[in-house]
Parts: sequence; structure tokens; C-alpha cells
Amino acid sequence: MSGNITSFRFTICADIVCGLKVATICSISTLTTAGNLIALITIGSTPSLRNCHGLLLMSLSLADLATGLVACTSIYPSVYNLWPFGDTMCLVAAGIEAVAKKASLLTLTLLSIERYIAVTRPLGYSRLGIVTKRKALAGLTLCWVMPTLFYTTLFLTGQIVNKYVFVLHSCTITATKHSQLLSAVLIFGLFILPSLASFSITSALAWVGMKKATRVRADMMISGLTMQARQTRKAVKFFRTCRIMAFTLYACWAPVTIVGVACVLADVRQPLGVFFALYWLQFSNSFWNVVIYFAMNDAFRHRARELFISPFVTVWAGLVD
Repeated sequence: MSGNITSFRFTICADIVCGLKVATICSISTLTTAGNLIALITIGSTPSLRNCHGLLLMSLSLADLATGLVACTSIYPSVYNLWPFGDTMCLVAAGIEAVAKKASLLTLTLLSIERYIAVTRPLGYSRLGIVTKRKALAGLTLCWVMPTLFYTTLFLTGQIVNKYVFVLHSCTITATKHSQLLSAVLIFGLFILPSLASFSITSALAWVGMKKATRVRADMMISGLTMQARQTRKAVKFFRTCRIMAFTLYACWAPVTIVGVACVLADVRQPLGVFFALYWLQFSNSFWNVVIYFAMNDAFRHRARELFISPFVTVWAGLVD
């Protein structure tokens, strides 16, 4: 990798296109990092989120925060067209990016399943222990260990390499020429397809469950069971939030995946501008997760506002509560 770096002349960004790239990278990296850091603090200091749902949200925010921190390493290279951090840092950044993105995908999948259970089996969720913290932690461990083992195996067997890609201003994991199709098939089969199937199945089944939940809420209101009705309504709203987050994820991931596979099959290179735009569109998903949850969760939004107004008092009160 060092030889590739020294073959480029040291230059400073000085044209409009380069300026737009720098602005894109700075915006995505800083907003993603700041947003998910706030999300972690908010979730950790909110008593009502110290449950299985909160654990899943913590994992999702942690994965997205890691993605944002990796994106921050691209700010300097985007300005000076040079990777100054060395080969080891390039390997670390590329590895964290790959693992964190897949962990985010798997955690969101787990979150959709958890919300599906909360909608369709509310009594079993809260009283029968179908979803427990121990089970949630076991699932989250798998969400992080699986992509770590996957990429470690591919790296040690020479199927993938880490390198600094100048057009992206980022260190990233890329498949070697003879294993591009194999790597794409493995990623699709092990991560994307199961996730897509899970989202589709839970959405279809939950659609029936939400109709039933609407009738149950009406009966509860008539019977005076307003607390149970409120909890059921909240579970339905959270599931809808997960569906929007899942749709946004695939909207950000699908273009780079489809175009990448098509170029491999056609044996052609992607236009550099398209390559850059699609790569950073995928990165932006880690920021949109925070935006969506902030917009649709009243308790999360109010807690974040309290943190902004009086951060130290609010965090301390939440931790000791």
C-alpha cells in the first residue's frame, strides 16, 4: 500500500468537485459520529430504555458510531489527497468499517424480530420471558462475532485485502480480482439475504398482528385498560420505526451493491464519480438511523433535548435512577 501512496503527488484540494467531496465526507463523518454519540448517552441515561430494546439500540448506535469514527479518518486524505496514518491504521480502519457495517445490519435485523414479538405476542414478551436480556446479549454477541470471523477468514485466506482507495479517500476492504464474485455471493448469502428475508417475513406477519392489536386496543379502552392499550400502541409504533430504518438501510446499501455486482459480472469499471457517491451513500445510513429514531420516538427525543439543555445534571440523574 505504501508504494501506491508515494506514486501520487501531494496536492491540496482546490477545485469545486474536490470541495464537494470534502464537504460530503466532513458532513457524513461528523454528523454520524456526533449523532450516535448523543444516542448512546441518551439511551444509557434513560431508565425506560434499560431493557432488551435498549440493549439492541445501544449495539446499533455503537456500530454506527464506529462507522462514523472510521469516516472521520477520511477527512484529512480528502483535503490533501494523502493517507498519512500508515499501513497498520489502514488495516484497522478498513476492518472496523467492514465489521461495524455488518454488525449494524444484523442488529437491525434482530431489532425487527424483537419488535415483531412485542407486537404479536405482547403478554409473552413482557411476562413469559420470550425476550430476555440474556437472550438479547447472546444475539448481539453473534451479531458482532459473525462478521469478525467472516472477514478474518477471508483476509487470512487471501480472498480480500485492505487498501487505500484514492477516489474514495478511504481505507477499505476489497476483494482480490479472482475472488470478487465469490466474496459478493458470500456477503449476500450470509448477511443481506437473511436480513432481507427476516424483514419481509416479520413485516408481513406483523401486518396481521397490528390489525389485531388495533382491535385489542379498542377493547382495552372500552374496558378501561388504558395502560395496556398504551403499551400495545407503543410497541406498534416502535415496529413501524424499525421498518422505516430497514427501508432506509436498503435504500442506502442497494445501489452500491447492485452496481458493484453488475460491474463485476460485466467486467467493467465503475465511473469514479458514481463509485464515490454510492460508497458514501452507504456510509450515510449510520446517520439516518439516529435521525429516524429521534423523529419517531418521543421519549428519546425529549431525553436528548434534556441532555442538550442540562447535560451533566440529566446524565447523573439518569444513571442513579
